[in-house]
Amino acid sequence: MTRHSDHRALLALVGAVAACAIGAATVLTAAGFMDSTFAGAKLSTETASLTIAPVPYDQTFGSVLYLNEAGEVYLGGNRAAGDGAGSIATAASAAPTKVAFPSDVRIVNAIGSTNDFDRNSRTFTSYMALDSHGKVWTWGKPWNTTDYLGRGKVSDQQAATPGVVSQTQDGGALPAIVSIRRIENQFIALDNDGTMWAWGLGNENLPIVGPDKKSYAYPIKANSTTAKHGYNVRCDSGPDALGTVKWRSIWSGTNVDGAVAQNGLIYTWGLDNADALTGAGSNDTCPTISEGLNRALFQKYPTLYLTASSASYDEQVLTTEEARHQRYLDIVTAMKDKTLKACAGVSTGIVIDDSGCPVRQLVFSARQASMLTSDQELYTVHLLSGWSINELLPMLGRPADTDARNIANYAFAPRKVVFDSSAKVRSIGAGIGHFTVILTDGSVWGWGINTRCQALGVHTGVKSGESCSTWQDDIVKTPTRIDGLSGLEAASLSSAACSTWVTSTTGAVYAWGGGTLSGRDFWRCDDNGALGYKIYDYSTTAPNSPFSNPVADVSTKTRKIFSGGK
Repeated sequence: MTRHSDHRALLALVGAVAACAIGAATVLTAAGFMDSTFAGAKLSTETASLTIAPVPYDQTFGSVLYLNEAGEVYLGGNRAAGDGAGSIATAASAAPTKVAFPSDVRIVNAIGSTNDFDRNSRTFTSYMALDSHGKVWTWGKPWNTTDYLGRGKVSDQQAATPGVVSQTQDGGALPAIVSIRRIENQFIALDNDGTMWAWGLGNENLPIVGPDKKSYAYPIKANSTTAKHGYNVRCDSGPDALGTVKWRSIWSGTNVDGAVAQNGLIYTWGLDNADALTGAGSNDTCPTISEGLNRALFQKYPTLYLTASSASYDEQVLTTEEARHQRYLDIVTAMKDKTLKACAGVSTGIVIDDSGCPVRQLVFSARQASMLTSDQELYTVHLLSGWSINELLPMLGRPADTDARNIANYAFAPRKVVFDSSAKVRSIGAGIGHFTVILTDGSVWGWGINTRCQALGVHTGVKSGESCSTWQDDIVKTPTRIDGLSGLEAASLSSAACSTWVTSTTGAVYAWGGGTLSGRDFWRCDDNGALGYKIYDYSTTAPNSPFSNPVADVSTKTRKIFSGGK
């Protein structure tokens, strides 16, 4: 089990910056987990300090979650499904609401998601949070009911305040949870035994259903897997079942989600899933082994992934697709019931898994998958053909793939993203149409849809005086260093649908993209000013009121919103 070193650093920086911003006393913290259980967690503070940067990865359509080192959560922007403090009538433009957890509860991670990033489904937004004792809290409204929060029957009003998910589908007690993720109208949680629990709306992205597409009001185990793609495949029994696994790590998506098993293999599922090779849609409702992503791993780590006769995967030797596919099958057969030493145990990493397991990070957005390997190289793949492919191809960060003639050969299989730098990739964040990465030298890079400065914090051809909102067709096809950061050495980043925040090693915070923008249709960012503010400027913050200076622009170039502790 890994410790929360990545997220601990993020919270420490943000908490220290926020304490300075509001003139609070110094925050004393022993954040991070002292042993392999949440029972060993300690988090002590002299004073609660409001945060600056949002949670690392937020998938909501028009809201934004903030988390500080004291374990307090705030919710800003659209709160039509509940503000976390008991109201379903809080204005989107109001200052972020402090989510009403009991005073002795300390939250270590929070995440939200929305149905289809659809402005007409803005009330179908729900959130989950994980506290320092491994309890899961939920609030909001997935799809069109509160029944799928995992808390039993609750009213809309009750669902506007977080409650504990304590019971499993079979009536037992939910064990302590170490990691949480979201996928549209579904909730995913991982316990210390490697069991993945899932609940929420069936009929789309829930990784535990067969032909009945059943929804689950309470958590149910999701450790059964399959190698067969398809919307009606069963993975819990029958000829398509590949057996159960213990999970190493779980990852968030929009309509695609994924997990790494302790056998070292990657499994994906969801309505937008595919084999990561051909672009043929599969709409999988079971954790399905990803041929393309796993073949990329097999090629990269030939001494870890072997057949029963110790043969490896080498595309220079396996020159035909038939031979490659067969070698892939042979390796999966040999590996599926084993434990890969580097992936033993459960990762609690909120941003990355830095243990040495071959998969350091998985990010899914807008029918795209990004895989960061343990040696810190980044691979991207477009999962499905059709459906807005011209808009989505630039998100690959691979210029040859944006040529329609090369789509079949390149876009639908994982390929390495090349940076004009010798540094490696430390971590990656994703909006709904853009990606941002921090390299090991502390530099920040971006690419993707940049119509509102959401990718680079500035338009690639912008003229002096032009605003981000005047541009409509700016696409950044290759990783480009973000220059408006004044020599910043980045320590962490946070990504929302249309905005990005970066915190430096000195505590300075920069933000760019959607001041009032909201996500739409999985890759677009629209001007929905009535849906509230996403970025706040702390440079002139009044004491005890760090959310008093919202950025009211539709979108903004890179701007320093706090100078840090120096």
